[in-house]
Amino acid sequence: MNLLKALARRKSAGLTGMKRRKWHGARTLSVLLAIALAACRSGPPEASSAGEGTDNTEAFELEKQLVLQNATLNQADDNGEPLWRIHADLVTYSPDRRDADLENLTGNLYEDGEIALQIVSERGRIVDAGELVRLEGEVIATDVRNELSLHAEIAEWFPERDLLIVRQNLRGTHSRFEIAAREGHYQTLNERLELRGEVLGLSEDPPLRLQAERLFWSLPNELVTSEDPIAIERYQEDVITDRVDADRAAVDLATREVRLNENVTLRSTEPPMQIVSNAILWLVDARLVLAEEPVRADRRDNNTIVTGDRGEFDLENEVATLEGRVEGTNRDDARLFADRLEWDIPGERVEATGNVIYEQSDPPVTTAGETAVGNLAKSTVVVRSGNAAPVVTEFMP
Repeated sequence: MNLLKALARRKSAGLTGMKRRKWHGARTLSVLLAIALAACRSGPPEASSAGEGTDNTEAFELEKQLVLQNATLNQADDNGEPLWRIHADLVTYSPDRRDADLENLTGNLYEDGEIALQIVSERGRIVDAGELVRLEGEVIATDVRNELSLHAEIAEWFPERDLLIVRQNLRGTHSRFEIAAREGHYQTLNERLELRGEVLGLSEDPPLRLQAERLFWSLPNELVTSEDPIAIERYQEDVITDRVDADRAAVDLATREVRLNENVTLRSTEPPMQIVSNAILWLVDARLVLAEEPVRADRRDNNTIVTGDRGEFDLENEVATLEGRVEGTNRDDARLFADRLEWDIPGERVEATGNVIYEQSDPPVTTAGETAVGNLAKSTVVVRSGNAAPVVTEFMP
């Protein structure tokens, strides 16, 4: 999937169980020369001619500067476990040898002694004897364990915190999910990515498009979650079939299920329906919506509204079932009450059972029974009560 093409057409959560590394005292970078030390500008500067006023401070700094070509740098923790290993075409050390500027670099970032991330960058800087590795330019970081690849213009690796921060034009590619955001915090220990700022996520399987200000992506669990307002669109052949807005969401990429909570509104294009609840389970492939709390559904084209304590909406087959204190109304203010209601959405036919009451205002009629069948949108309903003869209630405009 090409994320940029899709765009044209239309994690730092607290780390649980984080290991702690011990860092004691000042350390300097260990250096392994991969080929040779091509240049080492450590000699004194040339003497100036008489009367030219030499800047002795600058000369002293140049004398202490160390420049290496084609060098490999290593950093390990106090137990000897590797933290990172970087090869650069050019390395320029600071006078105190605690910082170093790098050009054209590649390397590995380690987790528990194993390679976690492979990095490529145009420029970089080792800060404070390796406690921070900063990358700039065209940066690519790839997790070899799950094949997540992050592309950005700036990245910062904090070995002590098992944290990679990437920002500026962030894009992420993966076989399951692709993302774009302003900033990302990737916890390498538990392979969890937090995305911040204008987050866009795209999935082909299931076919979903996510938009939020913050998302969390647990790669081992194939789970994308949001604790902030989110919009999710289901599409088919580039056409949006359903859109849902909610305050919180959890998208299971493996089971293709979306759990939505708080102020949930789902809009379907076919049938033209809106479903509102505080708790919905959405089976994306089947287009099946399960409302687990009180729900309201309405046909936007004819203003038929149905509510209940819970409901199941099969949008693919255009049928719905509501249970528990069901109430249906139409544009003429006719009302139908029941314990259970089955609704053929395109045919506008309803079947109600249990404690049925049907009432209308003009002419004023109230009828009670055990079952009812009819067209609620047209105010034509047949109510039956036990073995008694049927009573037909019909509204004539």
